[in-house]
Amino acid sequence: MGTLTSRLKLLKPALTDLVDVVTQLNDNYDRLDEVAGVIICTSATRPSGGDLFTGAKIYETDTTKEYVYNGSQWVLTGGAVANRIGGGTSNVGTAGAGFSINAVYADTFYGGKLVVLNLYLDLTVALVVAGALPNITDKVAFTLAPGLRPVQNTTLQWGNGACDGETDCFTDGTISIRSGNALPAVASNIRIAGTIVTP
Repeated sequence: MGTLTSRLKLLKPALTDLVDVVTQLNDNYDRLDEVAGVIICTSATRPSGGDLFTGAKIYETDTTKEYVYNGSQWVLTGGAVANRIGGGTSNVGTAGAGFSINAVYADTFYGGKLVVLNLYLDLTVALVVAGALPNITDKVAFTLAPGLRPVQNTTLQWGNGACDGETDCFTDGTISIRSGNALPAVASNIRIAGTIVTP
């Protein structure tokens, strides 16, 4: 009776076994091809089960994160390797009401744990002062995609060349403009920038 290899579960026929080339050997080759390099998946289709081995790697296309299997679970990989997501795609997130995307970028480092945001949004409605400047009535400018959301609420900066202020980036991914030294003009391009840490 044949046995299976410990890592890749390849069939090792016994000396007395009859080998079916079409199924058994081809299955081994298919398995080798399947695990060569990094496995491409999404956060919802991560591989699991007995076919995994310690050291297996995956890359999630929806979160842009890379993980390694430690024998019992997937662990986010480290390293300051940069990965740029953006160009106005929904992989970064969506514009809030009253804003449209000009260009949005998220540069991720350390396996997606550190995210540097540069969001260029066109303002299509007037912002409103809350009492007196620098307070602005909170206005959601952008919502980050899952996988790019901060582990804790974070302050980011906004500006358009004529005025600037602060935004709040919340753990649900919403980024709200909340203060400024003046109100930006409608149709101006606003840049929201800063760094967040993801879970």
